[in-house]
Amino acid sequence: MGCAIKNPKEDPEKRSVFFQKRDQLKSKVNARGFSHGMPRTHGYSLKGKRYYRK
Repeated sequence: MGCAIKNPKEDPEKRSVFFQKRDQLKSKVNARGFSHGMPRTHGYSLKGKRYYRK
């Protein structure tokens, strides 16, 4: 991606802060779009049996 045009008003410090925040958010969400820190409220169980979170 070396062919990007530089904006003369671009602030490199703000840009780096933006990318750091973006990467932090990406690390909290897995490939399916679910957050790693959220507990599961639904799941699969045998018919007639209740789902219990492990």
